[in-house]
Amino acid sequence: MIEVTVFNGGVWYNISHLVESIKWSGDYKQCCRKLEFSIAASSADNRIPKVKIESANTVCLYENDKIIFIGIVYNFSKSSSSNSINYLAFDYGVKLNDIKVAYNIKNKTANEVVDLFLKDYVLDKGDIYKTKTRTSKVFLGVTAYDMLMTMYTEASKVDGNKYMINYIGDKLNVVKKGDIRLKVSFEEGKNLITSSFSESMENMVNKVVIVDEYGNRKGVIEEAADKKRYGLFQDILRQEDGKDNNAIAKGMLKGIEKTCSLEGYGDTSCLTGYGVTVKDSFTGLVGLFYIDSDTHTWEGGEYKISLALNFKNIMNEVNAGEEEQEKTSTSSGGGVTVTGGKEVDCEFTAYYPANNSMEGGFMDALGGRLDPSKLTCAAPKSVAFGTKIQVKGTNTSKDNLVYKVNDRGGRINISNGLYHIDLLVANKTEANKFGRRRGKAIIGVTETLNGGSSGASNNSKANKAAEYAKAQLGKRYVWGATGQNTFDCSGLTLCAYKSVGVQIPRVSGDQSRFGKAINKKDLQVGDLLFFDTMNKGRVSHVGIYIGNGNMVHAANPKKGVRQDNVMSGYYAKALLNIRRVV
Repeated sequence: MIEVTVFNGGVWYNISHLVESIKWSGDYKQCCRKLEFSIAASSADNRIPKVKIESANTVCLYENDKIIFIGIVYNFSKSSSSNSINYLAFDYGVKLNDIKVAYNIKNKTANEVVDLFLKDYVLDKGDIYKTKTRTSKVFLGVTAYDMLMTMYTEASKVDGNKYMINYIGDKLNVVKKGDIRLKVSFEEGKNLITSSFSESMENMVNKVVIVDEYGNRKGVIEEAADKKRYGLFQDILRQEDGKDNNAIAKGMLKGIEKTCSLEGYGDTSCLTGYGVTVKDSFTGLVGLFYIDSDTHTWEGGEYKISLALNFKNIMNEVNAGEEEQEKTSTSSGGGVTVTGGKEVDCEFTAYYPANNSMEGGFMDALGGRLDPSKLTCAAPKSVAFGTKIQVKGTNTSKDNLVYKVNDRGGRINISNGLYHIDLLVANKTEANKFGRRRGKAIIGVTETLNGGSSGASNNSKANKAAEYAKAQLGKRYVWGATGQNTFDCSGLTLCAYKSVGVQIPRVSGDQSRFGKAINKKDLQVGDLLFFDTMNKGRVSHVGIYIGNGNMVHAANPKKGVRQDNVMSGYYAKALLNIRRVV
């Protein structure tokens, strides 16, 4: 026997005699169960009692005098043309979506974070599954549900368990999904009304390549049989220190997705997260399946169940929050030191000043003119104007450069913890060349110009010359050119210092004798580096040092203006001398 009661004004009302239909449902991707019900109502018929049910009233669903649902009325609707009022209620798990949190989690297990959250918000604790995986993350403005499921998703990557949050009464529980196997089963010719089956390889992953932050391959995890049968479906995992990257990569593998659904006559024990046995020869659904969602309907004197089933036990994997890692990048022997900030996953794209719908015009969001000679970017609204952002992991010349936020954009947002940031470049060619790249953004860095023998004012000019050079990244190399959009190597360094009012010689050989000789250990931002790139024992190339072991230079007609490391590899071996201009 099913009953519905409502608590309003300090009194419990049994409204079962007015209820026309009930739908009680749950889904593994939701934080709470839902109760929808309609009651008879009429302004003209005095035989129908008038019951006042309001938002925030408590509602209970009973089966044979046992509570199977207790929750809160969230909304209702009624119309003068209808003889029914429809209500929607959620169990207490809905508060996990209502509460957005701010936590800096450092080296805690998932269950420890649950305990912390419940204590802070004075909520009741049920059975909480304990995990061993420790995670550090910053959760700002994400729902409590997304925070808790992110922690259990991290645990699942390592231990392989599947987790689910549910509420029993007013107590929060975290359980292993699929552990409970129901006694009830569904079988054709008995209690099975209809069933359906589908199969998809759309989300398959049969090979995961593990790489470091520079894209160097560090390992491979794959399902050889699936790859041979279905072809290659590859994903990339950037390795993280202190984590079992092989286990994480293994957890990323996904085979054929097989899903099915059924309608039948069962009982209220058929709930999301449990395993149930099915036997249907037509669709081939025979064996144990896992309930991904359940809907129980009482209407017109009939009780039916609809279940979405899965061949595999899966969980709602959530990736919210941000990694907090203090980053410090220091140039060799001086220059600019980049410190602080928090590291987040980021998708970078490039844009340029142009009056079309894609690029958005020539002005930034602050009303200033877009200037590609300055390193600026468009960032989500939560990142304040003026914030400095360092680019990492794109495997381009933009890596390690620091951009300043001065713009917004319709698609510049944060989606499931992934930041979208647009970097301002000079033209369409450079924008297309950069394309769309995943990497890391360190948000809120501080740049400090280290002191040196030349004094603060000279360092300032050298730093601005280096900034000018960085703003030319991606532009074309043309022999004999000195700007604005094309350069040769000495033309770039000439223009860089000309931009700060300092005149230096035109060609690299003469530049290599200008200013003060510097040892490599004393290298500072703005110093000019000279190379023998032709193996003739004399200067044939020049670049300008920008810090962090890197220089900007007009490399050659094929590569254009780019960034390269001077502390190792080809340019370290070809280096002849260093000069300080100011």
